[in-house]
Amino acid sequence: MKRLWPLLLCIAALTLTPEARLVEAEEFKKAPDGCSNAHAVLGWSQFKQGKEESDDAFARRKKRPWYKMGLVVGRLNWASICDKDQAPQLDVVSSYEPGKIQQASFKQYSVKGQDGAYAYVAHCGHGGTCNMIAARLHSLYKGIGKPRVYCGENALPNMLESPTAPTLELPTCEDLSENDDDDLEFGDDDDDDDDDKLEDQF
Repeated sequence: MKRLWPLLLCIAALTLTPEARLVEAEEFKKAPDGCSNAHAVLGWSQFKQGKEESDDAFARRKKRPWYKMGLVVGRLNWASICDKDQAPQLDVVSSYEPGKIQQASFKQYSVKGQDGAYAYVAHCGHGGTCNMIAARLHSLYKGIGKPRVYCGENALPNMLESPTAPTLELPTCEDLSENDDDDLEFGDDDDDDDDDKLEDQF
């Protein structure tokens, strides 16, 4: 029987459903679901332009984490994107309303004392909403580290500064119809190796 355990564990790993993979991705610091001021640090990157990298290619690489977040939002809002009469599952706003569920604003922060370093943050009026956003992004893309979700109006780490509003490029209905969840899994090779050094600061 002891010899069967490794085989059984391998079979279990291969048969994980998307829901089970999402549960695995939730192994990070979460806020209480009822928190009315939640902030999910979705990840971070520190970019340096390569010697042979063009300015345009460098700019595209820096925008890539938000492109990936746009795909996550697009999957959540599939029904509203393809049918304008449907309400979105996640309402993207410029400023969140404390206590309101299914709503988030997104900001990119500079990291104090770290040149070219950025943190990607979702702000929510409901802890469960920020926990869900963090879990969904992390289940698809681990190249920007493990998320942390904070509770409290001013709970973000002090080293985050100078927030700017990113552009989320949402997929079209045609894009969503042509791809399923497995097609939206991302590689982890977009960002610089220095990212691991930033993880300890959050």
